[in-house]
Amino acid sequence: MIPALRLGARQFSTSVVKSAQVARPVPPPKGDVKDVKSFLYYIGRNMEPLASKIPSWDAMFTMDTHALKSLGLNPRQRKYLLLWAERYRQGRELSVIKNSGKRK
Repeated sequence: MIPALRLGARQFSTSVVKSAQVARPVPPPKGDVKDVKSFLYYIGRNMEPLASKIPSWDAMFTMDTHALKSLGLNPRQRKYLLLWAERYRQGRELSVIKNSGKRK
């Protein structure tokens, strides 16, 4: 492959990644969800004890997986928290996603 084309593809992919990292709005607390602890309580899966690790409401909605990893959350917890943060941002009601148990 021609080196110039390879460089162009890298620059393009970098610009696409950077444009995807647009700051999303932080939703205001509403209803029974008043703070980080209550949010974690309502999404279930024993996430409530993690409230002491997350500094604020704004931080919870602006952190990415790398920031959550630095707080000591395991991959499953990070994925679940980010999933529900995005759903809450979109206006969906909080509910527990039942774990189907261990895979065989």
